[in-house]
Amino acid sequence: MLYDYQKLKEILVKKGADAKLFDMPAIKERLLKQDISPDDITINADGTFNFGNCIMQKKKIEKEETESVYHHEVDDYGVDVSYFSNEKKKVEHDVIGIVEYEEVINYADAALDAPFSIDADYESEYKQMMALLTYVDSDGIEIETQLIDNEPFVKGQLEKGKLGLKSFEDRQDLVSKKIIREDGLITEKILTDRVSIFFGKESQFYDNGRWNIDLTETPSMGTREGRKPGAVISRYEANSQEILRKYPQLKSAVAKRKEELITQIDERTLSLISTLESDNEKLQKMLKKTLTFAETVRNSIVGKIFFGRKGKELLGEQIKDAKKLPEVPENR
Repeated sequence: MLYDYQKLKEILVKKGADAKLFDMPAIKERLLKQDISPDDITINADGTFNFGNCIMQKKKIEKEETESVYHHEVDDYGVDVSYFSNEKKKVEHDVIGIVEYEEVINYADAALDAPFSIDADYESEYKQMMALLTYVDSDGIEIETQLIDNEPFVKGQLEKGKLGLKSFEDRQDLVSKKIIREDGLITEKILTDRVSIFFGKESQFYDNGRWNIDLTETPSMGTREGRKPGAVISRYEANSQEILRKYPQLKSAVAKRKEELITQIDERTLSLISTLESDNEKLQKMLKKTLTFAETVRNSIVGKIFFGRKGKELLGEQIKDAKKLPEVPENR
């Protein structure tokens, strides 16, 4: 039986589920993807619930935030002094952790597997069990994902009924990839060393406005397309409007994220301008030194003989004394 979403919510809330969770995009969208009945859902003591391949739990995480702090003090001369300073501090946030597990198809790299790839039994694709942890903020927006693709570990945790947030907390050494959305940026970090060319690789993207962490068709900031502010804002607007169509209560959250995005764009643009100005200043100094050197050479006896009219044209001056000396033909 395919349950009406509102009816499913009412039944589960009566059983002890937290009503707020059903209006969060990251949870509602997962529930809507599955043909599931209330009997297939287990309510946890903290009001979260497990269903299908999803295991949920409430958690508090610490995030470093910059805060403007007002200071008022009296100096040595008895004068009142007031000022603001930006200070970083650790702030606790309530989040929902969702652990999902699934068997995915991976494709072998024939070049890396050679000479085994020419064997008759060689398979170019294989199935692998993996687990994904997603942190969801109080608005129901995904803010971080962690991937464990160590199949023996994931299968072992499942068989023991222990797969959950603690699996990731205890075995951070098995996390092969992290993606974090913060302050208008999405940062992807490759942590595995199985393929050394990707180990430690970090890519950054501007926030694309989606409720989930999905980088599909989102160019990284290192690409030409990813450096276009107009395209970045347009992409954010299109995706955020889709969220608001379904979840109008997130209007302030969407506006806050847009403000963070624009701040990032402004800061990076100013940084680029500063870099260009610095490079231009260096070029100006180099050019000045070059012209000074050229003038010194031109004014020397040897310079007058060998460069003649060309030297005068280069520096934009007339050298009266040069007329007293024979000029060397230009084709010499």
